[in-house]
Amino acid sequence: MSENENLPPEPALSPEQPAPEPVKAVKLEAQKPEQKPKGSWLGRFFRHILSAETRTGRIVRPVLRVVGFIVAFYALGVLTVYLLMVQPARAEIRTLQETLARTTVELRDTQDKLQKVEKEVLDARKAEARSALLEGLYPVTLARLYVADRKISDARAALNQAEEVLKKAYPILETQKLADPKTLSTLLELTRADLGRDTRLAEQDLERLTSEILLTVEKLK
Repeated sequence: MSENENLPPEPALSPEQPAPEPVKAVKLEAQKPEQKPKGSWLGRFFRHILSAETRTGRIVRPVLRVVGFIVAFYALGVLTVYLLMVQPARAEIRTLQETLARTTVELRDTQDKLQKVEKEVLDARKAEARSALLEGLYPVTLARLYVADRKISDARAALNQAEEVLKKAYPILETQKLADPKTLSTLLELTRADLGRDTRLAEQDLERLTSEILLTVEKLK
């Protein structure tokens, strides 16, 4: 018996049943391993110098810790100095500025009061000088009357009295430069000299002296 006789008979194909399609061979491609994204060069650089897996990273990381500790310590020192020294100093400066402002205001008020007092003193001295001039005007008028009556000795005595009184006004006249005291003293000396020479000239001198006294009194108002 042959081997073909032992095989089962193949099923007969009906004319309506389509023939099976041949199986196509599928080619399997080898799967490529996934590649990690490279990233930027700056990121790769920092990963290289900071990673604990690289030799450079193992050297740099302790150094960075020390540097960070130093920076933190320095920042803490700066903060301490600011809190303990700078802040109190600023507060003291602020206090000094406020004190200076108050002192400036007080000084300005004091200066105003001093100027007011000085003005009052000056007004008082002017009044004193004006009083002395008016008081000296009386003996000058008497001297004019005595000269008119040809009483030369009495006129000379009245002139000396006028000189003593008018000298009281000389200091304020020199200080304020309102009039030159030498003008009054010169007229007195000229009148005294003319009394012994010419009574007419003496009368003119006394008239000029009277006008000078009245003019100075007006300046002192």
